[in-house]
Amino acid sequence: MSRARVATLLGVVAVLCVVATAAVAMSTRDESAPEPAMLTVSRAGSSFQVPAEDWKVEDPAVRVFYTDEEGRPVAVVRGPAVYRAGYCGKGSNQGFAGFTRHPLEAWVDALGEPHSSGAQEVTLGDGAEARLEWARVAQPAGDRCAAAEVHVAMVRTDAVRVVLVADAGEPGALDDAAVRSILRSLSPLP
Repeated sequence: MSRARVATLLGVVAVLCVVATAAVAMSTRDESAPEPAMLTVSRAGSSFQVPAEDWKVEDPAVRVFYTDEEGRPVAVVRGPAVYRAGYCGKGSNQGFAGFTRHPLEAWVDALGEPHSSGAQEVTLGDGAEARLEWARVAQPAGDRCAAAEVHVAMVRTDAVRVVLVADAGEPGALDDAAVRSILRSLSPLP
């Protein structure tokens, strides 16, 4: 083979290598969508995040709570993030998340008898260890805005609890992955 043919062959191989490298670089380029905007809920140095879309963080003076038969609050959050506030008229929402002092059992008892529940140890986004607990509670048929089922979930560390209560199985309701993502965003006090 002559030197001219070898040079031509090497030139073709070099061009093919450049084209192949460009194709690989283009196919591995990050095509993912930008990170969604987030809202932060904070209390006493701890925080968690919810997506900005469809969520609103209430003033710390705002309370969302459930009461016992005597009307006493038994499960309370202050300054929660509220999901789809007003979706079915004034005072309605499809969920909320906030810091609480009450255990998961208080929230579940306030809502009714659970038909499923569970718990697992999780690692939060900042590397801290926490316990994630959840329950599904059937709701009696009620007004036109009431969901047939409610998802109650809580993430807790030694000193911090965040609860999320949301409609389940309804159009526009949060799915399990969204619930877990919100709760695992907890960044407790060091």
